Amino acid sequence: MFQELTVKTGVSRSLLRVAVLAIASAACAGAAMADCNDDFAKLMSKRMSEIGALNKISKSNGGKLDPIAACPRLKSLSAAEGEVVNYMTKNKEWCGLPDDLIEKMTASRAKTASIAVKACSFAVKMKQAQQQQAQQAQQGQQEQAVKLPTGPL
Repeated sequence: MFQELTVKTGVSRSLLRVAVLAIASAACAGAAMADCNDDFAKLMSKRMSEIGALNKISKSNGGKLDPIAACPRLKSLSAAEGEVVNYMTKNKEWCGLPDDLIEKMTASRAKTASIAVKACSFAVKMKQAQQQQAQQAQQGQQEQAVKLPTGPL
């Protein structure tokens, strides 16, 4: 990659050292960016997988999310976004991430977590209502089966 460097008269050796260090530093920064890009791509892939699953649930329900089916996916999405935020916060300097990007991802995670709590709470209520309806239907069937005919025999 580098050709042989020769020091010409008038150029100090310390300046050459600084240039070599700058080149090495740039190479390390490039390696850091490559590591950051790889790590970030893996984390975002996990996030996008959860978003795809939620979109599939929504599409199968006519554009609406079924809270019972969406609850575990929303929790997983929130966890995936939490991993992204943690990575971004820990590696902010190393990866050269701007503050506004971290703030936006943190806000997105908070919004997802809030939606997950609401959806899961609603899912619990829906399951309870379904169980109650099933019990009432079963009791109604039992009452009809137990009823004896009334009237003259």
